[in-house]
Amino acid sequence: MQKIAAYTIERELGAGAQGEVFKAVHDNGQVVALKLLREEFAGDPEIAGRFQRESRVAQSVRHPNVVSALDAGVENGRPWLAYAFVSGGDLDALIKRSVRLPQVQALRLLKEIVSGLAALHEHGLVHRDIKPANILITEEGHAAITDHGLARSTSDARTQYTQTGAIVGSPAYMAPEQIEGFSEIDIRADLYASGIVFYEMLSGSIPFTGGHIVEILNKHLEVAPPNICQTVPGTHAQCADLLNLLLEKKVKKRIADPVAIIQKIDLIINALVQADAQATLMNPDQTLDMNLSNDFPSTMDADSQTFPMTLDQDESFPSTIDESAADFPMTIDEQAAFPGTMDASAAGQEQENVVDVTLRMDESVADVALEASPDSGSSGSARLRLSMEHAGEQCEMFVYAGDQMRMGRTGLDRSDAEVCLRIRPAAGNEDLIRKISGLHVTLGFEHNRTFVQDNKSSVGTTINGTALRPNVSEFFTEPASLRVANVLDLEVNPIQSGNVRYIINGSSSNPETGGIYVTRPQNGSEHCYLLVNGSCAFNEQWEPSTQGGLVLMNIDGGLWLHHQGIANDHAIALVPGVRFTIGDYQVSAFPIQPSDQK
Repeated sequence: MQKIAAYTIERELGAGAQGEVFKAVHDNGQVVALKLLREEFAGDPEIAGRFQRESRVAQSVRHPNVVSALDAGVENGRPWLAYAFVSGGDLDALIKRSVRLPQVQALRLLKEIVSGLAALHEHGLVHRDIKPANILITEEGHAAITDHGLARSTSDARTQYTQTGAIVGSPAYMAPEQIEGFSEIDIRADLYASGIVFYEMLSGSIPFTGGHIVEILNKHLEVAPPNICQTVPGTHAQCADLLNLLLEKKVKKRIADPVAIIQKIDLIINALVQADAQATLMNPDQTLDMNLSNDFPSTMDADSQTFPMTLDQDESFPSTIDESAADFPMTIDEQAAFPGTMDASAAGQEQENVVDVTLRMDESVADVALEASPDSGSSGSARLRLSMEHAGEQCEMFVYAGDQMRMGRTGLDRSDAEVCLRIRPAAGNEDLIRKISGLHVTLGFEHNRTFVQDNKSSVGTTINGTALRPNVSEFFTEPASLRVANVLDLEVNPIQSGNVRYIINGSSSNPETGGIYVTRPQNGSEHCYLLVNGSCAFNEQWEPSTQGGLVLMNIDGGLWLHHQGIANDHAIALVPGVRFTIGDYQVSAFPIQPSDQK
C-alpha cells in the first residue's frame, strides 16, 4: 500500500483535474481524507499557491459545519492535506437519492451551511465555490463545508492568485458579481450560492439551466428565479421569501448578515413544525373513542376520556360493501357498525376512519376474511407510535408499513433511517453511541423472505454471533439475536402472516407475508419496533401469536387494525389520535417524532 508521511492510503475517494482524494489511515489509527496535488501541478506557482491557501484556511477554521484539516505537508515535492474523514457522503448524492428533501430537513441543512459560512467570514474568508458536491453530510445528517481551494481572504493584503476579471467558481451556483468579475467578493456571493443550493434541495433541480454555460451565466445576471411555491406546490411561502433574499441579483441589496438569515430559518422551521403538529391534533368538536375489548359497550360513557380527532369530509370512508360479495352472509347491526359510538358532539356525522367489513368463514383461509371499501384517497398512516399503558407501566411500539425498516444512530429528521438506535440513557454513553453508524442495519422483506443487512457500518453487526457481510442480505426464518456495533442487543422475530383476506373496490388480497418484530431486551426494553409487510397477528398481550385475535395490516402502504373478538368486524385505519382498549391495554396512536427515539 502507498504511504504518504504517516498515512497509509486505503482507496481513492475522488479525483479532479488538479488533485486526488484518498481514504487513508494514520499510524495512530485515525481515518482521514487525504488530498494530494497531482505531480504535474506541483511546480505550478498559482495552483500550488491555491493548495497551500486551502491548507491554511482548513487548519485555521474550527467549526462543526466546516471540515477542518488535521495535518499538511509535502511528500516527494507533492503537497498533501489531511482532512477529518466524513463518511456520510455529500449533499449532491443526498439530493439525487432523495429527489427532493423535506422542507424542515432542507432548512436545517441551509442553517448549518450558513453557520459554516459565518465561521469562514469571521476569519475574513469567502469560499467562492459553495455547491452540493462541496457540502459533506455526516452520519448524523449534519452539513460540513469542504473544498476550500477557491477560498480567498477579504483582506486588502491578500495575495492575488487569480487575475482580476477572471471568473472563478461553478457556473450553476455563481453570484452575479462573480460572473461579472468583481475584484471585491464577500460573503454575499457565498450566501447567493447557498440560496441556489436551498432551491435545489427543495426542488431537486437548480433554478437556472441552459444548453451551454453562457446561457446559464446570463440567467444568473438577468432572469428572476422560478417561484419555488409554483415549482413545488405546498412549499411554505416563507421559504420563497427567504430565497428572494438570498438570490437578490444586486449585491448591495442582498442580505449579508448570516445571523439574520439563521433567525429567519428558525422562524420558518418553527412555523412548519407547529403547522405539522396542528395537522395531527384533533378537533375537539369531533371526538371519538374506540374500545376493542371483547365486551365493548354499545354506547360510550359521556364521562369517558376521548382523544380529539379531525377528519376531513373528503377523507371519510363510505359504509358500503362491494356487491361481488353478496353471496356471503352478512349481518351488521347499525348501532354496532362502529366499535363504540361517537361522542354526542359528533352526532349525525359520517363514521369516518372506519371501514365496514364482513366476517365470513372460508375453508381456504384459516382465520377470517375482511371486506373493505375505502375511498381511493383514504388510508391509515404509514408509520405510527403506539403508546401502550398496562398495569401502570408505559411502553412504546413504533410501527411501520413497508418492506424495509432501516435502523441507525442518526435522528429521524437527519437521515433515511426509520428507527433511531441509541443506548439509553444517552447521557454518559456518548462513546458507545458513536460506535453505531448513522444508517447501520436494515431489516426487511425480499422475495417474501425476511432478511437483515449490515449497511457497511463502521463496527459491524452480528446475527446469532456470526458477523454479517457488509451490504449482503442474510435471510432468516427463526427468531434471531442481533448485536449492533458490539454495544446494543436486539431480538428479531419474523412474524407469519395473520392469514387475513380483505377486499377493496372488488379486488381481493390475502397477504402472504407477515412482519418483523424487534425488541431491546438489555437496554430500552420499553421500546419495540414492528415492520408490517402484509399482516401480523398478536394476542391481547401484544405478543406475536398465530392464535392471536388482533391483526395489524399493511393495506396500500397504510396501517390498519382488525380485532377478531368483535362480533361485527371492522378494519380500522390507524391514524394519529386513534385511542382504543384491547384487553388490559390502553393504546393511543401518535405520529413518530424525532425526539421519541433519542
